[in-house]
Amino acid sequence: MYRLLLILPLCLVLALPAAFAQSRKKDRSETGKEDQDKKKRSDLDLFSSPDEEETSQEPSIDLSKRIVVDDQALQEVIRSGRYRVGPGDEFLVTVGGDVRKTVSVPVSAQGYLVIPDVGATDLAGVPLGEALKRIQETIQSRYRGASVIVTLGQLRVFPVSVLGYVKRPRQYLARGVDCVSELILRAGGLPQNQGVLPSMRNIQILRPDRREGLASATPPDSLTTGQMRVVGRADLLLWHRTGDPAYNPFISDGDVIRVPVKGDSIGIYGAVNKEGFYEFAEGDRLSTLIQLGGGLVDGADRRRAELLRLTDQGTTQMEVELTAVLEGDPAHDLVLQKGDRFHVLLDKKLVTVEGEVKFPGPYPIQEGKDRLRDILERAGGVTAEASLEQASVVRWSGGDVEDPEFERLKSFAPAQLTKEQQDYMRFKTGEKAGQMAVNFVRLLHDHDESENIVLSRNDRIIIPRASKTVTVSGQVTSPSAFLYNPAYRVQDYIRLAGGFSKMAQEKNVRVIKGKTGKWIDADDVQQVEPGDTILVPEKPPRDGWRMFLDGMQVVSTIVSIVYAAVLIRVATK
Repeated sequence: MYRLLLILPLCLVLALPAAFAQSRKKDRSETGKEDQDKKKRSDLDLFSSPDEEETSQEPSIDLSKRIVVDDQALQEVIRSGRYRVGPGDEFLVTVGGDVRKTVSVPVSAQGYLVIPDVGATDLAGVPLGEALKRIQETIQSRYRGASVIVTLGQLRVFPVSVLGYVKRPRQYLARGVDCVSELILRAGGLPQNQGVLPSMRNIQILRPDRREGLASATPPDSLTTGQMRVVGRADLLLWHRTGDPAYNPFISDGDVIRVPVKGDSIGIYGAVNKEGFYEFAEGDRLSTLIQLGGGLVDGADRRRAELLRLTDQGTTQMEVELTAVLEGDPAHDLVLQKGDRFHVLLDKKLVTVEGEVKFPGPYPIQEGKDRLRDILERAGGVTAEASLEQASVVRWSGGDVEDPEFERLKSFAPAQLTKEQQDYMRFKTGEKAGQMAVNFVRLLHDHDESENIVLSRNDRIIIPRASKTVTVSGQVTSPSAFLYNPAYRVQDYIRLAGGFSKMAQEKNVRVIKGKTGKWIDADDVQQVEPGDTILVPEKPPRDGWRMFLDGMQVVSTIVSIVYAAVLIRVATK
């Protein structure tokens, strides 16, 4: 009997490490397989959109077929002066007068246009407008007095590489009337959900360091950095805002289009059409930022504005003569720096009402007199779709700037953050700069006059539309938003999302209330409401060594108890 009691703890001690090792081996196998699958998905997502097949191919271009130049495209490249003639271009030459004939003449591989009975003209790398003029002068020198009509009849086709953060980076066939945006769209466009955001304003155009306009026998994507030079930049966001073709240049033989990661930002707020932060590009000025912001709204103060700049000594606030900026005065149209924020004021004492009111827009106020309810009544009152619980008043303070640490942490996956960093992100995400403490429900339903605050110039009254969905996020099979059903509880929405995933921490589900932004334990939620988010967290990584030590401590305790029992039994025998 005593021997059995002594052997039993020893067996437990020997068996625990073996079982632990087997468990670890299985965990590593499953985790390794999941990590490999994640890596594969990540690489695939980086280069192609989820709804595209891997076998998708670029439509082939038959080089033997004539490519007729569209009149509108041709006129655009002629006006731009940026299309340069090269080998493969073909001209139609019509000579009138005593000598009547029409010939089709291609540009040779050496860049010469050889016209029968006339001679050769060097057109390599020559702008199209200059090339047409040279051809006419050459023919007229041979046939004096003859009328000459020269047109570009066929465009050459050449390879262009699209690299970087596009969905399908590879080499494509292009023509001289194609712009950067067309090649990026052909490459699948810019990915939106790949962990990093692609640049829209700093897209580089690289060209082999050789005589411009001649075809290269070396594939562009095999050239070393020393053989390439940056010859231009495409700014697709400004092109979209302004329509200026200079921001979306035409491509040339052997070009490489490279899309980098989105860089630092600059911001514009106040009396503009599109407030927000925009990607910074070298050379940006205040006028550039106004263009990015969609221009000034009616009622904007065109005399003065405020520029906030973050320096080593803190935030510097500068007053800007906006009239001089709009007139293009370089002394006032300041060159911007990363992180700058520009605030355009309103000319009058106005507040802006946005969202679910009958008549949204700017409203003049008597500062120190007009209150929140007064302006809401002038705006026709709130609509039936309004969410009073989420309504807010935002007051411009002039001191809220972009948080560099918050922007840095946003680039990491939640699992990579420490608990303190996650708490910081949660706090900053829920933080709304300049938001006043106003309860619209008590103001409009309970007629609580303590919520009827006095408004100030440039205040924004924001009345969002009430959400009709409930979002299920995190470790579920199919995270998504579902239509609200008053009869559904938390578990019902999780079931709609396909149930818990293998990595779900089922006992730590949280509900983020849409009305208040508060995080509540799912067990404490009496009623799920429209706009709520159900968050299923991921299981924390298991610390195998800690588990082993804890197990050994338990076994050690058992052994001590058994030995104590044996000793007591022997002593009392």
